[in-house]
Amino acid sequence: MAEYHSALYEALIAGSYGTPARTADRLTLAEERLGALLQIAGWESFDDKLTELAEQLGLTLPPDYQTVAIAQGRRLYRTAPGRVLIQSEGPLPVPEAPDLVTLDLSHSKTAIVLRGAHAADVLSRTAPMDFGLSQFPVGRFAQTGMHEVAVLIERTARDRFRILAPYTWARSVWDRLRTAAIPFGYDIPPGEAGAETTRKTAL
Repeated sequence: MAEYHSALYEALIAGSYGTPARTADRLTLAEERLGALLQIAGWESFDDKLTELAEQLGLTLPPDYQTVAIAQGRRLYRTAPGRVLIQSEGPLPVPEAPDLVTLDLSHSKTAIVLRGAHAADVLSRTAPMDFGLSQFPVGRFAQTGMHEVAVLIERTARDRFRILAPYTWARSVWDRLRTAAIPFGYDIPPGEAGAETTRKTAL
């Protein structure tokens, strides 16, 4: 596999930004290494084939198009009828099924992590959705738009979200999140998720 080069390389400047705030209230913005990402599509009897594939990967097929299946460092998202995304922290075997179409998207997406007590407030300023915990609980994901860019947003913990953005438009999404986070204060930490791509420390 080709060596990964961060789409945010020029933007990952460690430091503290925005309005000063208590440490407990500050946000964190970072890039997370995505690992392997496959899109798998099919037609007739797709759910049956997908159920079998999910079991082979130690996953359970989600019942809807907004719940993430998670197990053994792998995630499965049902993004449309007849189509799923499977993400893995480690290598992911390509399914050997003649009636399934597999596309490797590992280098086509950038994973941005936003965490902190006001993370949902920041997202509500950037995407037309209600990210309150009651409407968007842990383990929920949604496909939406952010500054006219199609993104997938997942709530991985109470105050932590992961945004999958197209590699080409990742910088646009990153800049929009930074602008929305200014009133709350945010940090870009060195050695955080994406430590390999943090460029330098702000003076």
